[in-house]
Amino acid sequence: MFASYAYNDARYENLKVVTVVSNALSETNYKNNKVEYAPENILRAGVTYAFRGLETTLQYSYTDKVFTDANNTVEPTANAQNGVVPSYSILDATIGYKHKSGVSLKAGINNLSNKHYFTRRAGGYPGPGILPADGRAYFVKVGYILR
Repeated sequence: MFASYAYNDARYENLKVVTVVSNALSETNYKNNKVEYAPENILRAGVTYAFRGLETTLQYSYTDKVFTDANNTVEPTANAQNGVVPSYSILDATIGYKHKSGVSLKAGINNLSNKHYFTRRAGGYPGPGILPADGRAYFVKVGYILR
């Protein structure tokens, strides 16, 4: 069994921004706002079982919601550039075999449940809008260790 957890409380301590609104200066202080794209909680956990050259792993990954701007905008804006990126979790599975001759095979499925989620919002290329994450993906690896 394995697990990795990260807690991050990234906040602006004292960030003053001056903008021009209707020919007048406007000052905003983002003090205590969360830093954009800094998830508070990240968890990776799983289990690996190995027996006589055969190894299989199931991994769970969780990433907390994030803000995409210093204003900490919750609702998506009309152009989808700002707003919360919701939390998401996915499962990955792999199976592999290593033979004593040096030959190895490994195969896996990332995003096992084919969960639809997104991880970023873009203002420029290829946006504006949300950038979807990869759906279910398969991989196969063949290897040989020279001795």
